[in-house]
Amino acid sequence: MLQEKFEIAMEPRETAFDIGSLVGQGYNILTDRSAATQVFKFDVTKTQYGIAIPKCAKFEKVQQTRSYMDQFENDESYTESRLKNLNVSMDAKPKVLMTGHRAGCNRNNYSTSSEVSFLFEQRMFEIKFGNYEEYLDKGVTFTKDFRSDVGKLPCTYDKNDPSCRSSFERFFNRFGHFLVSSAYGGGSVEVKCSREMVGSATASLAEAKAVLTEAFEGLDVHKTEFTAGTSFFGNLNTLLKRCSIFWKGGDTILREKETIAYKEKMKKWKASLLVKPAILTSEMTLEPISAAVAHVDPKKDKTIYDALKDLLGGEFKVLEEKEEQKRATEARANKIGEATRRKETVQDPNESEGACFPSSSVVNVRNLKDGAVKQKKMVKLEVGDKVMGWDEKRNRAIFTEIIMFAHRASGVMDVQYLKIALEDGNKITLSGNHLVMVGKHKKAILARKVKRGEILFTVDENRKISPKKVLAVDKVIEQGVFCPITVHGNLIVDNVLASCYASVQDHVFLEGLVKISAQSIAHFGLVPMRALHKLRLKWWRKIPNGQTIHPYLHWLCKFKLPFMAN
Repeated sequence: MLQEKFEIAMEPRETAFDIGSLVGQGYNILTDRSAATQVFKFDVTKTQYGIAIPKCAKFEKVQQTRSYMDQFENDESYTESRLKNLNVSMDAKPKVLMTGHRAGCNRNNYSTSSEVSFLFEQRMFEIKFGNYEEYLDKGVTFTKDFRSDVGKLPCTYDKNDPSCRSSFERFFNRFGHFLVSSAYGGGSVEVKCSREMVGSATASLAEAKAVLTEAFEGLDVHKTEFTAGTSFFGNLNTLLKRCSIFWKGGDTILREKETIAYKEKMKKWKASLLVKPAILTSEMTLEPISAAVAHVDPKKDKTIYDALKDLLGGEFKVLEEKEEQKRATEARANKIGEATRRKETVQDPNESEGACFPSSSVVNVRNLKDGAVKQKKMVKLEVGDKVMGWDEKRNRAIFTEIIMFAHRASGVMDVQYLKIALEDGNKITLSGNHLVMVGKHKKAILARKVKRGEILFTVDENRKISPKKVLAVDKVIEQGVFCPITVHGNLIVDNVLASCYASVQDHVFLEGLVKISAQSIAHFGLVPMRALHKLRLKWWRKIPNGQTIHPYLHWLCKFKLPFMAN
């Protein structure tokens, strides 16, 4: 049992129904809380972890970590962000002003620019209510209170009639404006501190987030030192002592500042989240309650929608893009085999035969006709484009031609990348097995080995390469996988110098007498392709239809050579 293995204290547990009851319940946007009165009456079942959920709901175990750094200048900016996280979009400035004890809000429940919040979530499962209409009369029904109150609503909505407005306001206050159709469960830690204490510089905020993220991910950083000159100079424990910390879920005995600083305690707290979970409300999917009203009384479909628009302040829609992407991914996985899925639905480019940049990465491209330089997204690049790269001999930026793509797949969703933030504000996003130049001698190493404090290189307005310190390395989810190969074997992506190559490491020959760099090994491996390029032959450049990796690279990866990185 988890309790015995991790020594989780067994306290009187809140009822299992209370844990999972938010999904399928009404939600009041004005108070940012679940509604007091139930819309549905449904049978309840328990999962293998003892969590009670509606019988018609789906319970999916997940392992996701999310981190947020929020600071809002006013209530309007907080409201806009909060509505987006609730999967609700307003086409006009809403009348809603949501205030609450959440990220970016102070202790008096007003958003503030003087306080910054770091929120870390460990998601253990997701509860999805699904399409309730399929389950009506099959264990799911509307409550008598809901049917009765829908029947009492006026058949038309007149915003100029105080009595009419009051009727709908009472209805929404009782049942909510929306229905919660999905939510995550697990635990969260929110660290709040004053802006003055963290420091006003972007670097200070990024460094604080980096250290706290490392701690939350279970790294032993209780002795980590911050950069001298920041307003919170000292170690992690010093920072935590000057912050307020709020916990959700997990063993209450472990809900203390010391847990954040010590990896063994953090590991125990995370393990306790399946025993003592909490519903996480930072991100949820909401559906307008008007659909449920229309099912009870179809004549009041437009009426309830008009009331929602007026009381909330404009047209609104549910953001369905994320759900559509999830459904599309699941459908592909059901229709095609595992081997094909690995090519078309890459989850981690390190596990595929190469490493890459996402679709959104930007490079500088020179127009071949007029010489003008413009920015171009990775997804728009073509073989023959001249992109900015680095001339090692002159130590300055030059333009180098793309001769081929090692990996190219624009339709791949939910790919895990690393985002490396530098002290000058530049950020590069790339996969963990991609090579990037670091240190005084511009040594090419795997991006996953880059640590805070190391030196990467950016290009300035005069096309000079300048060293910049790494402030943070975060895991992010992006779309697309692209790996262009240039004549010089490198390119400048998002204003940061990177290699064209991946999955290679330095190798020592002759018992240590000869050492060849990863960049040199990879560059040599592409000699045949450069020869074909010089001959101006075009047939070899393209990746065949239905494939995402160049055949030559696919062939090379079959050889388990000693210099290939795991």
